[in-house]
Amino acid sequence: MSDNAKGFSLGVSWFEIALWKRILTAMVVGAILGSIWGPGAESIGWIGDLFIRLIRMIVVPLVFVTIVSGVVSMGDPSKLGSLGAKTLILYMLTTLIAITIGLVLAAIIQPGVGVDLTGAPAS
Repeated sequence: MSDNAKGFSLGVSWFEIALWKRILTAMVVGAILGSIWGPGAESIGWIGDLFIRLIRMIVVPLVFVTIVSGVVSMGDPSKLGSLGAKTLILYMLTTLIAITIGLVLAAIIQPGVGVDLTGAPAS
C-alpha cells in the first residue's frame, strides 16, 4: 500500500519537524491571517483567551510536580537544605537583576514624561 493509500503524507511527519520551526511557522501564519482578517478577528478571540487560560491552569501543577520529582529523585534528604539555600540565593539574585534592569530602563525611558493629563477624568 502506498503512503497516499494509508493517509495524507507530505513525506515528513509533523513531529519530525523541530519544535522551534513549528512555533515560528505558526506565528508567521497567525500574523498573516490576523492582518488579512483585521478587526473581524475579534470574533474568534475567545480561542486565544481559552488557550491562555489553559496554559495558566497547567503552570502551577507542572511546577509542583517538577519540584516533587526533583526532591524524590535526590535520594539523600540531607542535600535538601543545601539545595534549598542555593535555590533561595539564585531566586534572590535573579530578582535583584530584574529589579535593576527595570529601574535602569525606567530612568532611561522616563515613561509618562510629557503626558498632558488635564483632559483626563478624575478617578
